[in-house]
Amino acid sequence: MTDMKKFFTALSERAYKENDLSDVTYAMCESDICFKQFFLNFFFAKYNLDASSTSIEREHSTDWGRPDFFIRTKKGVLYIVEVKIWDGHHHFERYYDILAGKKDGQEAGGADIEDRDDVDLWNRLGYIANYESIKDIEVAIGKGKQSAVTGLCKVATWKEFVKAANEKDFKDPIITAYVQYVRNVCPFDDFILQDWLKDQKISGLTKAFQEIRGVSISISQAIKNMGEFDETINFKSYTRSSRKFVPQYRMGSFFEFDLPNDLPDVQKQRVWGWFGIYYRNGGGVICVEFEDREGWGKPVCDKFRSSVKDGGLRLYLKEETLDYDNIQKFLKNVVRDVIKGSVGDDCLVGEDGAKQYKSLLAMKAFPIMLEQKLFGASTAITIGGDSYKFSLVSGSEAEVPESHCGRYFELTKSDQNLSEQKTSVRGWIGVMYSANHEYKNGKKYSEYPQFVIEIEKNFANARLKDESKWYDDSWGWKCYDIPDGPLCNLTNVVTEALKSLSNEGAANEQAV
Repeated sequence: MTDMKKFFTALSERAYKENDLSDVTYAMCESDICFKQFFLNFFFAKYNLDASSTSIEREHSTDWGRPDFFIRTKKGVLYIVEVKIWDGHHHFERYYDILAGKKDGQEAGGADIEDRDDVDLWNRLGYIANYESIKDIEVAIGKGKQSAVTGLCKVATWKEFVKAANEKDFKDPIITAYVQYVRNVCPFDDFILQDWLKDQKISGLTKAFQEIRGVSISISQAIKNMGEFDETINFKSYTRSSRKFVPQYRMGSFFEFDLPNDLPDVQKQRVWGWFGIYYRNGGGVICVEFEDREGWGKPVCDKFRSSVKDGGLRLYLKEETLDYDNIQKFLKNVVRDVIKGSVGDDCLVGEDGAKQYKSLLAMKAFPIMLEQKLFGASTAITIGGDSYKFSLVSGSEAEVPESHCGRYFELTKSDQNLSEQKTSVRGWIGVMYSANHEYKNGKKYSEYPQFVIEIEKNFANARLKDESKWYDDSWGWKCYDIPDGPLCNLTNVVTEALKSLSNEGAANEQAV
């Protein structure tokens, strides 16, 4: 008989991304009517949906997006559920417009929307993510009107979903194993953004990212230099996994080495591990992790079976000065201990007592702050007499631990005739600290980190008459350095900076 717990545990090792989670959840709904009813009730209890006469479709394509779950009743009433784990790109207004039946040629989420105040439409939208801070988001419900999303639609965390499933007390071992799968791919997060944002200044933020760059480089360098520690174990970096950096969850690097075996005539075993930083509410913790599965860290876990927890063995750095020497020494001590099969006083088995380095938390908190505070509200910016919508967009490598951390945005020209081609320009905002990127007078951002706005040069040059605040960098962008001041005032500062791309805006520019 198939062991469903082992099946879903193995599945979580390979199918751990957002689309995977949605696919597995969809399969559960389609294969088990009891689970499907639970799923519908969790998001839409007030509507008393009947699972037997309600259809669920994965990623139905519409003019304004592809919701994860496109749900229709027998009478054709539409409901939507959107699934997130760590992704912070939210489209609440667009899904409202889908529920409202907007068609191609109508500006979804645009400035021409007078009102999004139909309570029934909002109630037919469900949203789930792995972080509590999703509940702090505000959405545009009309021109100049905002509302907390939690007052509009069902917004939940995976922690709440698992709790509800456990309270339901399913006797089916498949559903129980699925719930554990959710726990494996969604480590619960109760991070509160406001606690981090309080009294945060831009100068402190840029300093924090300079430290993050140093720690990230030190971790990579420590792995690289381990070959000098013991040539017989063939220690080296492993780069073929995208899981080394998971935004808002962890950052680090994988490694591999030969684990000696005490048994005669038994060959060494190749094992893989991860060395990096897990984010906690009070800061980042330095950790070496061995996953308890074949082809990764199981041989190490077998040596420390009583200490394996939540699918792996994790060893933590005690309170030390955060520099390369201590990071290198810690990795050496971990490798020494796993080879001999016992952990010394230099390492911690389990997280109790591990130092939480507050500065490292910026790699998690800052992108959340940008998504929720800067892009969380619908913002129109006037540049040279034209009105532009300022919105968050996806982009590859918006954040790279050793180089930069931020988000891409798009300025889309408002009030265009439907026959006109849509006018938009792309940009990026964040802290730049790359050693390969130069700005004013050839200075490197790694030496002088900056909170910077970058925008397409052609767009800026066609409008800019006062270049005292804007400059060209070595990556082909037009840039603006945001001055020091309270981070909580960022929205006003960014708005005025973008306005300064025209002569009219430059006169009104405000400092933080």
